[in-house]
Amino acid sequence: MLDVACGNMRFEKYAETVGGAYPKEYHCVDSCLDLAIDLPNAHFQDLDIVDLCIRGAGISQMLQSPACDLVVSFGFLHHVPGFEARRRLIDALVEKTAQGGRLALSFWRFMEDDRLAQKALAVTERAKRAFELVLEKNDYILGWQGDNSAYRYCHNYTDDEISELLSTITGICEPELRYNSDGRNDMLNTYIVLRKGIEQ
Repeated sequence: MLDVACGNMRFEKYAETVGGAYPKEYHCVDSCLDLAIDLPNAHFQDLDIVDLCIRGAGISQMLQSPACDLVVSFGFLHHVPGFEARRRLIDALVEKTAQGGRLALSFWRFMEDDRLAQKALAVTERAKRAFELVLEKNDYILGWQGDNSAYRYCHNYTDDEISELLSTITGICEPELRYNSDGRNDMLNTYIVLRKGIEQ
């Protein structure tokens, strides 16, 4: 399994508890080694994926994992600025998915939550006053744990944007599952599971 932007490896911890059906090896990628946990079958790679996406560097070549039956990236795509950078990342994740394997992604929709939306609008306005920012449609600046000096870029996804991104891999990966969940209204994230076609 490959987990890009694994954070504190919450998904790996979850996989270890699901009926003993966990992967033989985890390939975990993030730029914060301090969050990683120690698993005997985990290989951690310290890599700034956002920087690679922005620069257009060969992302899949930089990932030190083989093609995997399961590739995941949760809670990360909203930090990647610009459609082309997001497309590059998804292309790399598809390339790292083995034929017949599955790719699972999440897309944050924080503007569907009134409380988060109000915070996003307020912090974005404050950030615009403090910095010279160029933001695209549905781009926002959010805070972090009440720290007024901490800013983080976040993109709010719509159904149309998600479909547009997925259209770039039509014929290579096809969606098996798509649903919304999380938050009080079950609309805070869209989850997608795709299967990579088997070569004839």
